[in-house]
Amino acid sequence: MTKTKKRGMMRAMTAKEPPETNAPDAFTCPHCKQAIEAVTIRAAAAALMGSAKSERKATTARDNGKKGGRPRKPKPDTETQT
Repeated sequence: MTKTKKRGMMRAMTAKEPPETNAPDAFTCPHCKQAIEAVTIRAAAAALMGSAKSERKATTARDNGKKGGRPRKPKPDTETQT
């Protein structure tokens, strides 16, 4: 990748305004005719895709469990600092 291409990508990533897309910001429900934000639709689609079960995901989960699983959250400091 060239330096100028990399700079252009960095400018696009750090831009204050989101990049223009052809997707509309809102859709209309065909049943109740109310506006539905595109973000809501994308979030619902991502949740459905993330909950999909596959052999690959099951195998990966088993392998991660053998390695110790998800790291534990650090316990909050019980000592109060004064």
